[in-house]
Amino acid sequence: MSRDIGSGPSIPLLPSAARVNALERAGSPAIIDGTLSWTWRELDSRADAVASGLADAGITRGSRVALLAQTRAAAIAFLYGAERAGAAVVPLNARLAAAELSGFLADTGVTAIVASQEMSTRAGLLARQVLSLEALAEWPAAAMPQPGLAVPGDPAVIVATSGTTGRPKAALLTHGQMAASAAAWNDFLPQATGWLTSLSLAHVGGLGIVWRAALSGVPAVVPPTGDAASLLRAASQPRVSHVSVVGVQLARLLDEAGGGPAPSNLRAVLLGGGPIGPGLVSRALTLGWPMVPTYGMTESASGVTALATAEAVTRPASSGRPLPGVELRIAHPSSDGIGEIEVRGPSLFSGYVGRPAETAASFDADGWYRTGDLGSVDTDGYLAVADRRLDLIISGGENVYPAEVEAVLTSHPAIADAGVAGRPDRTWGAVPVAVVTIRSGMAVTDEEILVYCRSRLAGFKAPVAIVRVPEVPRLGTGKLDRRAVRQLLSIGETGAPGGVRPQPTPPVRYLNRPDGVRVAYRVLGAPPVGFEDGARRPVVLLLHSTLSSGWQLKGLARLLAAWATVILPDRRGSGGSRLPDPGPVDLDDQVADVIALLDEVGADRVTVLGHSYGAIVALALARSQPERVEAVVAYEPSLLTVLPPGELGTLAGVARAVVSAHAAGGASAAAEVFLRAIGAVEALSAASPSTRAALLREGDGVLADVGAIGSATVDLAGVVCPVALVTGDASASFYASIADAASRSMPRAERLRLPGLGHEAPITQPAALAKLVRRAATGSRVP
Repeated sequence: MSRDIGSGPSIPLLPSAARVNALERAGSPAIIDGTLSWTWRELDSRADAVASGLADAGITRGSRVALLAQTRAAAIAFLYGAERAGAAVVPLNARLAAAELSGFLADTGVTAIVASQEMSTRAGLLARQVLSLEALAEWPAAAMPQPGLAVPGDPAVIVATSGTTGRPKAALLTHGQMAASAAAWNDFLPQATGWLTSLSLAHVGGLGIVWRAALSGVPAVVPPTGDAASLLRAASQPRVSHVSVVGVQLARLLDEAGGGPAPSNLRAVLLGGGPIGPGLVSRALTLGWPMVPTYGMTESASGVTALATAEAVTRPASSGRPLPGVELRIAHPSSDGIGEIEVRGPSLFSGYVGRPAETAASFDADGWYRTGDLGSVDTDGYLAVADRRLDLIISGGENVYPAEVEAVLTSHPAIADAGVAGRPDRTWGAVPVAVVTIRSGMAVTDEEILVYCRSRLAGFKAPVAIVRVPEVPRLGTGKLDRRAVRQLLSIGETGAPGGVRPQPTPPVRYLNRPDGVRVAYRVLGAPPVGFEDGARRPVVLLLHSTLSSGWQLKGLARLLAAWATVILPDRRGSGGSRLPDPGPVDLDDQVADVIALLDEVGADRVTVLGHSYGAIVALALARSQPERVEAVVAYEPSLLTVLPPGELGTLAGVARAVVSAHAAGGASAAAEVFLRAIGAVEALSAASPSTRAALLREGDGVLADVGAIGSATVDLAGVVCPVALVTGDASASFYASIADAASRSMPRAERLRLPGLGHEAPITQPAALAKLVRRAATGSRVP
């Protein structure tokens, strides 16, 4: 660290803010999170509890502790407690890939990760010491007689940012810098009665909301989720007066409001997070929304300039004038007045952790920070931002640096060169698209390239499309000609704007298990469906039936991949997961394979659709890993153990018959015996030769499943997630009996009957199941 410009001692620091507010307004609300409401006295007590818990865990003054959690009351209390304990908080973006998080943690010297329950498994893969966020908030507090021992120069937070190299950097902000920024905002804005925590704590804008609320002594109000409907409802609470959003959030809020005015309680709607379209600002102002356009960055603790609502009416393209205490100038302006934006003031960061050379290069001798952004200032002192770092793509409020994406692309063995630029997008503002040159003699599909990127980058960073070119354009100096890249992307390979040839089949990937078995799987992905706090790209796991393979669910997978990441494994003995020595497989081994696959893909929580025996595996997974399963859609589960012996019919001896048939006639004989047992002989007879051959080839999978199909028991009462037990009216009657019996055993089960569906519906009629899976994944009640 080479800098420290702290605020004066007259500005309260966060470690003492809760204690001051507890003395002055003890019974007033400090945090409102749904039905939970903590007063300032309660928050002060919980801050002591967190500090005590951290001390008991060996977290000492000067430690750096990461936070992996969505914005909730406990996460906000952790900020107060960690700062009170003298630890610097390193908030983590849960949307980043594991490799990105690991590198960032190594750079910042984190001692431990504090994780919420739903993030605990992922945290365990990233650090040796993981502390429970929920447990810390309830820790027995040892009262601290001197809260706020921190001084302005002590580290408060270390926040991820990016440079033009694309490598994540860690910006250190002190208590004084965060407090100075909050004080400047509070001086500029109308008096607040409550702040909506509409931005993630992984970003400096979300952290700034906590600081502003603390210094004002007003509550932080937590929306249930990050979707527009939830934000609008939360923003309509009488306590909320201030909200901070990025462009796509604002557009969705306006749509959700149906063209109506802002809630009457709102006094200020801050808009930032990237280039601001004057059309969006004008639309919001016309509808009566109290817009405050802003310009800022992580390195300035969020705020540099802001434009009052009254001025925005006549200056919708402006980002306003500097906040109190902030200085701004344009360095080396060209003839049109545009030059690099430089800023100076008490809220500027202390430097990049572990990068003294980059820190020194970012400041001149007089303390001016070189932002790398271009803009101009008019004669009245109003800033107009021309471009936010020439190479940067702002997608849904998130920074995407092309160099980082290009580095991943060119690490692929089949790609000789690559360039990335943003393509305008009505929803996200911009999305990354890549032009690539393929190495001579090598073949790779576009989908393979996209999957490769998604496995190494956060979803919002991965390209949404690939355009192939004979040569990636470069300047005489060898630098990428990004203007020419943008032009290529506007034409595309097919000659149409952004034209890209879709590649429908994702590649098969393999998970190597300790016993030597290779489990085959495919991943179908999609751009993130949300960026707001609490939103993330859902992950759906599809588990196929006996006598089937994962790719047979491709129709359902493609419908779901429009909004989620979909994992399609072949269970042992099926598809690409052939066993060298076919035989029955225990249910526990099937579940262990799935858990390892989720870890491999980096999926913390999933919604699972299981078909027939795949539904047994899904329910067993939910029973053994409740923290990782959001919900289960079980289509006609073959839980034979829930049926009385008299209802089993020909199924009673299916396991013995399959084993005998396989021993005598191999896979096809085992498959045919199984088809007879489930009453599918007519379907087999009517099938085309190719379909019949494909079915009979899956006899090894039948043999694998029968080891558990007649004896597999799942403690259904221990399945605590929502479960939809679904049957079709064109299936064998015993599936309905099984679902009826199972629904009475699970605490959150719902029994559904869908007309016109047979047992193969997930394969043959995927649209009927896709809606159920989507509603389960998004937390809506299954219809």
